[in-house]
Amino acid sequence: MPVHLNGIATAVPPHELPQDLVLENARRILGPRYAQFERMEKTFQTSGVERRFSMASFEWFEEPKNWPQRNRLNLEGARVLYIGAAMAALANAGLEPLQIDTVVTISSTGIATPTIEALAWDEMGFRSDIRRIPVSIGIEV
Repeated sequence: MPVHLNGIATAVPPHELPQDLVLENARRILGPRYAQFERMEKTFQTSGVERRFSMASFEWFEEPKNWPQRNRLNLEGARVLYIGAAMAALANAGLEPLQIDTVVTISSTGIATPTIEALAWDEMGFRSDIRRIPVSIGIEV
């Protein structure tokens, strides 16, 4: 059976963080906690990254967060971004959720069980027999 990619879309988190401010805040917040921070600091300056996107504002990072807090923000943000990107891709393709046979979800941040598309299932309106292929290419620790 032939496979077709009929629509594609992306979504980014709501907070745009310029790299110079990310470095400034990382230096202030992480510098006192990690003795090796000065050595790692150069990666901020030489990475080629001009801006980052985050589900949280700079203020959220002021106080240490535990794994459940970080993962909760990641999962809720990922669900919202997933729905936005998936609905936009469907609209670009002129398709409805009930017409989809397979969903491939790629996440490069965090770990999700249930997976992101499963968290968005009810709002998306997918069929119960859809094939789901979740791919994680990294985790936040």
